[in-house]
Amino acid sequence: MPSAPDSLRVRVAYEDVITFINAAFSCTGQREYYGARAGQQVSIAFLHEYMRVNYRRLYARCLAVDVNHFNRGRIITGLLSTTDAAEPSERALEGALVQVALRQLPAPRALDALDGLRRARVNNRRVRAVIRDYLAGRPDPDFDAVKYRGRIRALAAHAHLRSSPERARFLFGDPAKGRRSRPRCSTPSAGPTSRRRPSTSSPTRWRRASRPGMGCRGRASSPGPRTS
Repeated sequence: MPSAPDSLRVRVAYEDVITFINAAFSCTGQREYYGARAGQQVSIAFLHEYMRVNYRRLYARCLAVDVNHFNRGRIITGLLSTTDAAEPSERALEGALVQVALRQLPAPRALDALDGLRRARVNNRRVRAVIRDYLAGRPDPDFDAVKYRGRIRALAAHAHLRSSPERARFLFGDPAKGRRSRPRCSTPSAGPTSRRRPSTSSPTRWRRASRPGMGCRGRASSPGPRTS
């Protein structure tokens, strides 16, 4: 029969896991009617970090639960960014859960989760392998390269991936012609004479001033005194 401290510890663990799963089902990190987006982001970030540090095994197994896409992407990013904290016996199971969860996510969500690792500058062998396997396992990589060109290019550069010559030329440009495959529109450079202010004395104004009885701005001037 477990002692009182052990039973209390188990009860606290149950309550923590239930609280996290309930939040992972409902929280989307977006602005709601009664709450701002920033407050929800802070709360769910704390719950993710608390679960990952104290209950990592249960935290990784939450990927097998049908939590929403937002929290599933956060779990993937959290697990891959803290690989050193995982036990060696658990890394294989975590990797399998991450791979399956990435396949179940929509492409924009999965790419955002992987791009979060790039923004956090997490670039170890495990992350590069996950990015490589995910992009290679997509049904139509050429379509993804066209539709998600910016993110695919960033992830390919981050994970040091090799692509086909045609796809690499589309993503990164033609190396023989420079960094861009399409030439830029050339605009004439403004010389030093074009920056000068226009002269205030134009021929038109001189002509207007030269007319009898007209001022320099085209207004009639008062006649001067007559001399006998």
